[in-house]
Amino acid sequence: MKKLLLIVICIITLSLLGCSKNTHPPLPTLQLTYNDQQIPITQGGYHWTYQTGLLTSESVVADAASPSQIALKMGGTMITPSANISLNFSTIPTDVKIYSWVAESSTLYSTSTDSFGLPSEEGTYIFEIIGTWPEGSVSYTTKLIVKP
Repeated sequence: MKKLLLIVICIITLSLLGCSKNTHPPLPTLQLTYNDQQIPITQGGYHWTYQTGLLTSESVVADAASPSQIALKMGGTMITPSANISLNFSTIPTDVKIYSWVAESSTLYSTSTDSFGLPSEEGTYIFEIIGTWPEGSVSYTTKLIVKP
């Protein structure tokens, strides 16, 4: 009887905790487009919580360079002034914040979940797009060169 009880407890414990596979589904992706042209982006830092079992989860926090540092390695995409950039997430986020970066500081630029407009002034702009989902948030960086 004790053996049977021990086996039942082990089975229940394993089913509640789940089996760790150390593999996670991919994070949501983002595509930026302008006039059917895809604009390069780089994924930055993120924090994400994965369900690993019925009652267990695992949180992952990945740090990355600042968007201004990430942009140093990006060539930049030429775009016309006041252009509208479309945001296409693989999974629709609950919230989106778009920051404009100058040097090492950022300013909230937009909170639209599907697009944002570029400035009318000529120049090089670095944008950080942060998508938020119930599981966490992911940062993406792009570098745009506004030129008539």
